Amino acid sequence: MRDNLPGFDDLPVISIDDAVEILMRREPICGKKITDLGEIIRAFEQKLIKLGRSRLDHEIALHGCLIEICSIARLSVQVKLVVGPTVKDFQQSPRKARRKACRFHGQVDFSKATLSQQLVAIFAQFDLDANFAELTLKEGLGPGLKEAAHFDRGVFCRGAYFTGVKSSGNLSFAGTQFKGEVSFADLDMHDWRMLFLGDSKTCRGCAKFDCKRSGERAFRKAKVLALQSGRYLAAGDYYYQERVHWWHDRRNRDLWKWVELVFGRYIFGYGERPWRIAATAAAIILLSALGYLFWGVEGEVASERVSIDYSISSVSDHVWPAGSDCWYSLYFSAITFATVGYGEVHPLSGGSRALAAAEGLSGVVLAALFAVSLAKRYSRG
Repeated sequence: MRDNLPGFDDLPVISIDDAVEILMRREPICGKKITDLGEIIRAFEQKLIKLGRSRLDHEIALHGCLIEICSIARLSVQVKLVVGPTVKDFQQSPRKARRKACRFHGQVDFSKATLSQQLVAIFAQFDLDANFAELTLKEGLGPGLKEAAHFDRGVFCRGAYFTGVKSSGNLSFAGTQFKGEVSFADLDMHDWRMLFLGDSKTCRGCAKFDCKRSGERAFRKAKVLALQSGRYLAAGDYYYQERVHWWHDRRNRDLWKWVELVFGRYIFGYGERPWRIAATAAAIILLSALGYLFWGVEGEVASERVSIDYSISSVSDHVWPAGSDCWYSLYFSAITFATVGYGEVHPLSGGSRALAAAEGLSGVVLAALFAVSLAKRYSRG
């Protein structure tokens, strides 16, 4: 089991009374070993009720703590839970925020619990199974895109079960690593909220799944929710990740699968990466221009006779191609790829003819793929 967090050895154990006393002063609990977080939550809320204070105005903040057990199954929690750095700490400096990360060493059970405020567990590590089945998250009601729970950059070393979660806000797992089985089945997202699994184009990165089948299902669920909420570009990114995990989950690595890897993923980007097609087209034009230099082309451009042939048979000594020859070769490659066919320059040898035919065919195919990719990427809705 990989421990990607600061050491938690020899942390002092904090009693329930001492923990409640610190929280009543609106201070975080720092660098302590917590035997049962659920007992602290119950004792803290009972203390607030006894004093006639609103639980919605308070929070339980833990920084750099080791949590042995966290069982709040069927419990209604109205205080805010911040287990690790705050969202503001994470946005300002992820490196410094990491020092406040917490670790759940034992059982974690939030099943059928109700949280009235936000749950923040950024950089948290869960050593055993984490059960959030049928958890109700009420934070996030109202206009705008609000997160009800943050698990960004966390690590789930075993199973992570979010089956039947009812959430009034987004669930954020940007950059989270799942090492075991994951379930997001039967999510009930209020007002078309999102399951945010990150974006490969941002510094936060996508969630990582060691179990590729779980990753495929998770990204498919995130794609559907993103489409429902009108986040079409995010839906495209999740579709791409869904296909990537589907490819890794296939057991029969036949020839067609490797062809799909090269053309479907790396070139076409499953229709979600138009720039890859443009980059492939540019590479083909440049490489073909280099081929025409050595296989030869000839013709007449602007009343100027052009004859290019730097093959070994025609050049006895080592000669670098002239600048004008490089330009004419690139020009012929570009018009061949675009299938314009001005007729000013034409192939000189069999090799250059074969290259021109292949380049023209690839130009037609890539142009069609580029149009399809753009239409798919920007015309959802």
